[in-house]
Amino acid sequence: MLKYPISPLNYSQHLKLKFKYETKNITKELIDLIFNGEITSSQQLEHEINNGLLNLIDYTSQEWNNYFKYGGFPSVMHDKNYRISQKKLLYSIDSIITKDLKTLQNINQNSEDYAYRLLKFLAQKVPGEISQNTLADLIKSSPSTVNTILGLLEKTHLIFHYEPYSGPNARVKKSWQYYFATPSLRHAINTNWGFSPMNQDEYE
Repeated sequence: MLKYPISPLNYSQHLKLKFKYETKNITKELIDLIFNGEITSSQQLEHEINNGLLNLIDYTSQEWNNYFKYGGFPSVMHDKNYRISQKKLLYSIDSIITKDLKTLQNINQNSEDYAYRLLKFLAQKVPGEISQNTLADLIKSSPSTVNTILGLLEKTHLIFHYEPYSGPNARVKKSWQYYFATPSLRHAINTNWGFSPMNQDEYE
């Protein structure tokens, strides 16, 4: 059997499915902008895209922000009530933890609780390097348990990691950086279980 990872919708896919709007390929312009300092073509393309979006029926200037907070999945794409969107996202997270994790590995109730607590901590933290020993102390468990649960959560595509950008020795010693598959999952968790002490403006 072949298995294909299905990632959340990026913004171009979101616009295509929701508004039937095909975004132009901006790769060449971005490369020219970053590496060659060529701004004219990027400005022209930005102007064309903005005009195209503003002429779409039902498209508003808040669509980008709403996509980040409540989007990323076809199931919530057309919801006008964002509380319903968040409930759907939370239900997806619950289903992954209570059902999908068990299909990957035989885990007990304690491991499910640890998974919830790890996700809450990751949602309330500014993304960056996280020590598994630190996580183990926070959830009152062992580093090996944390490592197992993070690995399982990655297999379900709820989260993903980046390894340190450095030499082989440093990559082994340094902690990994963990991120949610889409910001809307992080926002749903924070809205449901409470935000961290971080400044609200910074969070936005």
